[in-house]
Amino acid sequence: MKAKSNKKMTFGGCVFCMTFFLSILCLPSTGVEAKEVTTLKFAGGSLGSYQHSYVTVLTELLRKKLPDLEFAVGPGVSNSNVIAVNQRKVDLGVTLSPSAFSGYRGETPFKEENKKIREVIALADNPLTIVVWADSGIAKITDFRGKRLNVTPRGYTSEFLSRIILKTYGMGYEDLKKAEYVGNPDGILLMKDGHIDGMVIVAGRYASYVFDLASSKPIRIVPFDPSNIAEIHKQNRGVVECKLPASMYKQPSDVLTIACWFHLIASEDLSESLVYEITKVAVENIKVLNEFSQGTADLTPELMATDLGIPFHPGALKYFKEKGIR
Repeated sequence: MKAKSNKKMTFGGCVFCMTFFLSILCLPSTGVEAKEVTTLKFAGGSLGSYQHSYVTVLTELLRKKLPDLEFAVGPGVSNSNVIAVNQRKVDLGVTLSPSAFSGYRGETPFKEENKKIREVIALADNPLTIVVWADSGIAKITDFRGKRLNVTPRGYTSEFLSRIILKTYGMGYEDLKKAEYVGNPDGILLMKDGHIDGMVIVAGRYASYVFDLASSKPIRIVPFDPSNIAEIHKQNRGVVECKLPASMYKQPSDVLTIACWFHLIASEDLSESLVYEITKVAVENIKVLNEFSQGTADLTPELMATDLGIPFHPGALKYFKEKGIR
């Protein structure tokens, strides 16, 4: 009798499960469906860098405002990010504007054209500052003849620009007593120990590297001539004129120099509607970007639409045109 009772309970359980399952199928649809999440591959900055931190802030903003988007962010650097976006190994990337311009045209240091990259938004200008000690006797760029200058490591955007800068002043590395090719931390040590006379620094406004030097002894930021800036811009439209307020690094007056923009680029194959939404969120929530650092506090929608020499993505251009920015 016990075995027979167990079989009846099992059959009854099956009937119950089938009835429950059929009742679920017969329920009216609520019309609510799970939305598909699109994951975009994003080439960011090197780990621990200013660029990496900025990308983190930007992608967190985009995730919050566009929940249907996810971002797989990986480390990168300017030149390699241009190539990765062009080859669609990633959908989005950040780079410095001179690298994007040279990469698009296939000019040094690139070996071929990268015609599939498109401008989205400019994020922060990175002034190029040539820093010397205030008592060095170096007041203009031509004063570096016979002097020792750190031009940053080979392959860096800043080293590429160092060569262009000297060329516009009728000079080259051979006119220096010595050209050093080290990163900013090592360059600062060389400056403090008296092994170099000046260093080229490309960083955000209110750069910690410059403040580090200024904490040792008074510094001078070597100014550019307007005509030389125009010639540099002619060679690379990703380089723009920049004026540093005297108060930034406690200089006697405002300093005229050049800047590279840290900006977002995308593959031309990325959909117009998607890039439009990314642009819209970034521009209309600019306060989040303004609060990222002292160097982005003055970022405006108009500056985000700066023409840096490569074509805009149709999605970004559509948004900027709607707002009358471009």
